[in-house]
Amino acid sequence: LFRSAIFSKTDVEDMLNTYHSQVIGTLREALEGFVNLSAVYVAQVLQRAEQYGVNIDADLSAIEDQHSIDQIAALAAQGHVPVSLKSRASNLPSLGAGAPPVSPSGLSPPTDLATAARLQELEQENAQMRERYNAMQLQVSEIAAERSQLAAQLEQAGIQAQTSADAFNQHLGASSQFQERSEE
Repeated sequence: LFRSAIFSKTDVEDMLNTYHSQVIGTLREALEGFVNLSAVYVAQVLQRAEQYGVNIDADLSAIEDQHSIDQIAALAAQGHVPVSLKSRASNLPSLGAGAPPVSPSGLSPPTDLATAARLQELEQENAQMRERYNAMQLQVSEIAAERSQLAAQLEQAGIQAQTSADAFNQHLGASSQFQERSEE
């Protein structure tokens, strides 16, 4: 394509500058997209952690720490995953670091998300069981009250039956036909 063309030094510099600008623009767009996706991911991680009551201690000064940035860049260049950076004495206190949130079970929340999810699941089951227990207690008290009413009705029916039997015997004893038969 360019074999027959002869370019001057200025033309070559202009082409290289144009190519360089295009590459830098493409890299900036890709990097901006990566940063945006990372920000969304971190926001989701923090939201899930907050949902499960996981306390995350973060050193905000590490964002601007050039030594940490260089350490991460060196590890990335070697193909290693960066290890957590050592905390320094000048760490800023995290929000809500005074007292960790307490779950309904009275235990401090676990730091493992799977354990936190399982704990929440168990607490929900526990709440359901308590609701069922309370409903059964209510049913038992209603049944006991009904049993007492039925016992009182049965006792009253027994008294009425006894009264009726006594009245029947008196009536039968006063009857002239019965007296005549019993004399015979």
